[in-house]
Amino acid sequence: MNDNAYMMTPAEQTVSKCARLYTSYGYHRFLMNKFEDYSLYADNKSFLVDDRLLTFTDGGKLKALKPDITLSIVKNLAKDQHLPLKVFYNETVYRVKKGDREFSELHQMGLELIGDNSLYAVTEVVSLAKATLDAVNEQNILDISHMGILSALIDDACKCGVNREELTAMILQKNADSIATLLAQSGCTSPLATLVASYSPISEMIPVLKTLLPQSRAVCELAQVAEVLQNLGLDQNVYLDFSLMHDIGYYNGIIFKGYLKGVPVAVLSGGRYDPLLDRFGLSAAAIGFALYLDYIRYNSVLPENDVLLLYSEQDSALDVALAMRKLTAQGKPVMAAAQAPANRSFSQILKVQEVLS
Repeated sequence: MNDNAYMMTPAEQTVSKCARLYTSYGYHRFLMNKFEDYSLYADNKSFLVDDRLLTFTDGGKLKALKPDITLSIVKNLAKDQHLPLKVFYNETVYRVKKGDREFSELHQMGLELIGDNSLYAVTEVVSLAKATLDAVNEQNILDISHMGILSALIDDACKCGVNREELTAMILQKNADSIATLLAQSGCTSPLATLVASYSPISEMIPVLKTLLPQSRAVCELAQVAEVLQNLGLDQNVYLDFSLMHDIGYYNGIIFKGYLKGVPVAVLSGGRYDPLLDRFGLSAAAIGFALYLDYIRYNSVLPENDVLLLYSEQDSALDVALAMRKLTAQGKPVMAAAQAPANRSFSQILKVQEVLS
């Protein structure tokens, strides 16, 4: 019998598996034990999933119920500890879920790697993101993009007179035809439309990228990520999707989102966010991701109690207690009841005197 199956919900089992995974890679637990000033979140709304905030006054200061954990990690840890810093968290955040209008209390888990500018650091975090999805459900997809590639191509197009906001909207809509028309009208020669139109496994797309962007360091980085994922056996259902964008003011490298079968929204999101550290006066690399546990629909259910102990009016409380002790001492989960609950199944149904005899 798997004790964890009885003691923890599926969400708690996911947290336990991921915590062991992250700890094995040298990450330690971050605990957020205080509220942050409203200004921390108000000044960085573009970094948040949703910019609406729940606020309250504490000692004359305006505070906010935390909508994000990364900002607190950067503010409270990165400035005070020696880098590199590797932490993971399991916290509650307060924000409006996608498609909802009201605030919710949401369960979020994730990790951050701050202060390591190596290529390995990028591959480690992306690998852990895919391993995290696999730990939740093997039927998953990890979409990867790169802000370095997108930013450079968008800047080049803008130099030709293309409107940045219009082009960005087309990228997010994956409207490759309109992008091609817009670029042609401006006289801009760019592979942007081709990239946005593509959606291929990362291993298949790398040779194409090397042909389209032969001098790009970002392409070399993606190639190394693809190589590591493949050799670790984590490359299944990993795709390049250049319609995936995060805010250019905060993200400057690889970005990614994770999806599970049957869930209409991303359950995992992350990327490299060096510009956020610049806002706090830190010149360092940073990359991480968050897993949104409340969006996950768990297919597994907790097992039913193995044994039902039925007692009657003729059974004394002591007899029932002794029978329960005898059964539980055998390592069996037991439910004692006067009658069998509806819509429940048991591997065995016993009466008190049967157990005591």
